Amino acid sequence: MDSPLRKLKRLTKNRNLYLINRLCTSGLALLFVSSAIAEETNQTRAGTIRRYSTVHCIGIEWDIEGDANHNATCEIEYRRAGTWSWRKAMNLLRIDYHGYYGDGKADRRYNMLAGSVFFLRPGAKYHLRLKLNDPDGGSQTSKFTIKTWNLPALPKTGRTFYVTPGDGGGRGSKEAPFKGLAAADELAKPGDVFLMHQGDYGRFSPKKSGEPGKPIVWKPAGDGQVDIHHLNIYANHIWLEGFNITRTNAKAWAGVRDRINNAKGIILTRNRIAGFHYGVLLGRYKADGWYIADNEIIGDKDRVTGKGYGREHSGGEGVELNHSSNHVVCYNTISKVADGISYPGRNCDMYGNDIFDVSDDGLEPDAGYANVRMWGNRIQETHKAGISFQPMLCSPWYFIRNQVIGKMFKMRTCDRFVMVNNTFIVEKSGCGFGWNLLKCISRNNIWYGATHNDYIWIAHVRHAKDLKTLSKYVNYPENDRGFLPGWMTDLDYDAFGKKLNPPGQFRGDVFGWYDINKKRQVNFRSVKDFTQFIGGGVEANGIDIEAEKTFEKWEIPAELWRGDPKWEGRPLDLAPQMLTLKPNSTLVDAGDIVPNIHDDWFTGNAPDLGCHERDIPPPHYGVRDANAMKEHTNYWVLKKERRRAGKN
Repeated sequence: MDSPLRKLKRLTKNRNLYLINRLCTSGLALLFVSSAIAEETNQTRAGTIRRYSTVHCIGIEWDIEGDANHNATCEIEYRRAGTWSWRKAMNLLRIDYHGYYGDGKADRRYNMLAGSVFFLRPGAKYHLRLKLNDPDGGSQTSKFTIKTWNLPALPKTGRTFYVTPGDGGGRGSKEAPFKGLAAADELAKPGDVFLMHQGDYGRFSPKKSGEPGKPIVWKPAGDGQVDIHHLNIYANHIWLEGFNITRTNAKAWAGVRDRINNAKGIILTRNRIAGFHYGVLLGRYKADGWYIADNEIIGDKDRVTGKGYGREHSGGEGVELNHSSNHVVCYNTISKVADGISYPGRNCDMYGNDIFDVSDDGLEPDAGYANVRMWGNRIQETHKAGISFQPMLCSPWYFIRNQVIGKMFKMRTCDRFVMVNNTFIVEKSGCGFGWNLLKCISRNNIWYGATHNDYIWIAHVRHAKDLKTLSKYVNYPENDRGFLPGWMTDLDYDAFGKKLNPPGQFRGDVFGWYDINKKRQVNFRSVKDFTQFIGGGVEANGIDIEAEKTFEKWEIPAELWRGDPKWEGRPLDLAPQMLTLKPNSTLVDAGDIVPNIHDDWFTGNAPDLGCHERDIPPPHYGVRDANAMKEHTNYWVLKKERRRAGKN
C-alpha cells in the first residue's frame, strides 16, 4: 500500500504527463492547422483569363487566388493558325499589387499572372497555350485562340463622293460635288469614301458612323491642301486622313477631340495638327480601338521664349489617351507639347514615335494598367523625364528598343515592368527612387551618363526613419528590405558608364545606394562593385563602358541639362540621334536572349546591347513617307511570322 507521500508523487507525475501530452497534442494540432493554412494560401487557384490584342501584340491577364509565396509561374506558347510549331514567349509576370498615388487608386487589388506576346502578324489568328505551374499545387493548362487587328485598309465596296468647301448643296459627283462637309456627312453610310478638294473647310464635326471593317473615310482628293481648324468627333468607325488642322480659336484647346467621350474605331492618319494645347484628346475611360499613325503634332509650347514652360509646363499633350484602352499610337512626330503620349489604360501600343522638345515627359503612361507596351520610340530634349511612372496602377509595362536622351525615369509608384534593349543617355538624373528598379526584368540595356553631375541609379533616403514615409507611395515593406533584391528582381546583362568627374571634384557616380547596415548612402562606379554590394545576382553580367569606345557617332554635348524653365537664353537644339554600336564594341553579341523578343531579331551569337542591333536596318522614327511606309509596314513583325501559313 502506497504511503500518502508516494501517492501524491505518482498523481503529480501522471498529471504532468497528462499536461505534456495535452500540450504536445495541441502543439501538433496547431502545427497541422498552421501547415494547412500555409498550404492553402500558397496553393494557386486559377480564375478568369482576360485576353485582348492589337495590330502586333496579344495581352493576357489571368486572375488567381492564393500563391502568397509568389512562386507560381506561367509559360506561354503560341503559333499562328496554319503553322504547326509552337513558339515560346516570355513567361507571364507574377503580379500582386494595388497601386495608388495621392488620391488616385487602382480599381482593385490585382493578384494574377499577366504579360504579352510581341511582334505578331496583323490580321492573323493565333493559338495560345498557357501552362500555369505552382510547386505548392494548383497547376493548370489553358488554351485559347485570338486574332490580331488588321492594319487599316480603305473599304472597297462603298460609294465614292467628292466635296468642296461651301454651305450646302451638290450631289457628291465629280461634276457637282457636295458643298461643305455638313451636307456630305448627312448622307454618309458605312464604307463611303469622301474625297475633299483643296480649300478651307473651317470646323468639322462628323456625326455619321461607319461599321467595323467599313469606316466612313474622309481624305483629300489630291489636288491641294485641305485645311480644318478644329475636328470634333461625334461618330464611331471613321477614317480621317491628310488634314492640315490649325488653331484659329483660342478656346479650341484640342485639335482633334472625342466629343461623345466614347468614340470607337477611329483611324487618324497623316494629319498635321499644329498650335493646340492638346493635339489629340480621346474620351475619358471609354474611347476604344483608335489607330493614330503618321501624324505630325506640334503643340503650343515655345522653349525659346519660355511660353508654356512655367506653371503650365506639365499641361497639354500630344496624344492624350485619357485613361482609355485598346489603342495603337505609332510613327507620329510629336513636339512642343508637355507630354508626347499620355495616360493609356490597358492594352495600348506606342511605337515608332519621334518625340522631342517637350516641356514635361516623352512617354507618360501614368495611371496605366496591365500590358502597356512602348517600343521602338526615339525621345530627346525632354524638360522633365523620358518616361514617367506616376503612378503604375497595375502591371506589367514593357519598354523595348527605345532610344531616350535626357532625364530618364520619373519614378513614384511602381510595380513590375520589363526593359529590354533600350539605349538610355542620361543628361542629369537617370533613375531616382532606384529601389523601384528591383521590381524589373531588365536585359541588354545601355545606361550612360553624358554629364558628370548626379547619378544614373540612385536609391537614397536622408534618414532611416524616412523609409516608413516612402513606403506610402513606393509600395515596398516598411523595412530596409526595400533596398535589396526580392522575388520581383531580375536585372542582368546591362551596360553602364558615365562621364568622369572634373579632377578633384565629386558630383555623382554611376550607382548611389542606401546601405542598410551603415545607414547612409554608398557610391559605386563599376558594375562589379555594385553587384557585390547589392547581391541577389543583380547585374552579375553587367559591363562598364565608355561612350567613345561604344558608339559609332557620339555628338552629344556634355551639358544637356537645363534646370531653369526660362532657359537663361540658352535653348539647346540637339540634332536627331541614331546611336549605333562600333563593330568592335564590347557590347556586340554581349546580350541575353529573351524568348519572343529576340526571335530571329539578332545577328551573330547573341543579341547586342542597346536599341540598334548591328547588321539589321535601323527602325524608322516619326511620320513615314511613301517609301518608308512600304519598307517599314512589317518592320516590327518577326520574320517567321511574315511567312505564308498553310491551310488552317
